[in-house]
Amino acid sequence: MFKLENMDLKSFQNYRKDALQRISKDYLESGVYNKGEASQMAEHLFTEMLPEGMNTPGQYLYNITKNGKIIGTIWYGALNNVYGYINDILISEGYEKEALELLEEDARKKGIKRLDLHTYTNNKSKLALFEKMGYHPYYLRLSKNLG
Repeated sequence: MFKLENMDLKSFQNYRKDALQRISKDYLESGVYNKGEASQMAEHLFTEMLPEGMNTPGQYLYNITKNGKIIGTIWYGALNNVYGYINDILISEGYEKEALELLEEDARKKGIKRLDLHTYTNNKSKLALFEKMGYHPYYLRLSKNLG
């Protein structure tokens, strides 16, 4: 059975460390930032979006468990309890659909009417999964390095 469980401090610290590395890597692979900028921007993202860490109001950080074993993490936020934004999802291969369904159920219980998320265009498998789950692109952000 799959469940969402609030992160404890140790889980959050481990999650933050791992997420900073993954986000930096995504920035690098997408060509948005160079190595130094990627790490700096990942850190800035956490500082800006989680100013009070795991206790930041309107931000939900969960471990995803299956039969009591942690198989992934989800972080999403809510704006005015109507609009939600999935900031990060990391799940063991094969459980992504179940994780998204749990997140959507949790968001509905909180009164959230719409969820948005982002993924990088070079991540074809996640893009396909999100579209299969009913998420559709509504704008495209383009980038060009100038020097």
